[in-house]
Amino acid sequence: MSEYRLQDSERGILGPISLATARDLMRAGVVHPTVRVSRDGGEFLSPAAFAELAAFAVDAMPTVSDSHGDLAACSILGLLFDLHRKRADGLLVVQDGKLRKDAYLREGRLVFFSSNIQAERLGQYLLLRGKLDPGELDVALQSMHTDNNRLSDTLIRLGLLDKADLDEVLREQQLARLIELTCWQSGSYEFFAGHLYEGEGVGPAVTIVELLLQLLDELPEDYLVARLMGRLHKAPVVVDSDGVEELALSELQHRIVDSVDGKHSGVEIINRYGDDASVRRQALGLLYLLSEIECIQFREDD
Repeated sequence: MSEYRLQDSERGILGPISLATARDLMRAGVVHPTVRVSRDGGEFLSPAAFAELAAFAVDAMPTVSDSHGDLAACSILGLLFDLHRKRADGLLVVQDGKLRKDAYLREGRLVFFSSNIQAERLGQYLLLRGKLDPGELDVALQSMHTDNNRLSDTLIRLGLLDKADLDEVLREQQLARLIELTCWQSGSYEFFAGHLYEGEGVGPAVTIVELLLQLLDELPEDYLVARLMGRLHKAPVVVDSDGVEELALSELQHRIVDSVDGKHSGVEIINRYGDDASVRRQALGLLYLLSEIECIQFREDD
């Protein structure tokens, strides 16, 4: 039978306790969204990361969101960019069936991003990236009690990763989670303004803009083409120049944006760069991003 431990930033670690006790504490409201849960000595995660606890974690969440919507009718990139521009503080919850991601924002910066997708958990992510082998991860998991059950601290203490390497991995992990989320075609979101993450951070806060720009180089080209299908032969026009400035684009990216004049089609803008595949790829990605965050629109009369 599995054992659970609860980590609270004020009360410390409670447990081991049984599944029934964990559920009872959730029902009573003791387990609030900032409390992390560990099962059988594993990594501490959001209660929603565990299928047997997810339904009970809902009761501990705020009951009324400040905004909500259907992902089929909006762009997740546009939603994130809007929260960045508003310098929003709060919790963004995105769900698609049993899949769930929680993004905590402070002044529009991403400070904590949790996921209940197994491959996106830190230990599994390190294995997939070749940063650890299974034996090293097992040693770290068995030693976590020395570091208040924080896998990141244990990895540094054991010399398996240094602080710089860990920060880089955590940034990559955040980007990977965002890429996976970007590709969701269904689901819903809720934003709870003022609902802040009070636990220990897992790495340096990252601006939404930083992640969006990194995203341009990571999304598959065929995915970008599919998302822009039917629009690339129309002429895009800039409708939010202030939004473009928020992105802090490179000189090359600014030149690409300068090509968006409402006269030339997306295909013509991309083909302007001839045989330079890397620049053509940047132009395609930038048109996609600017369209998703509603800084450009493709003219319907073309």
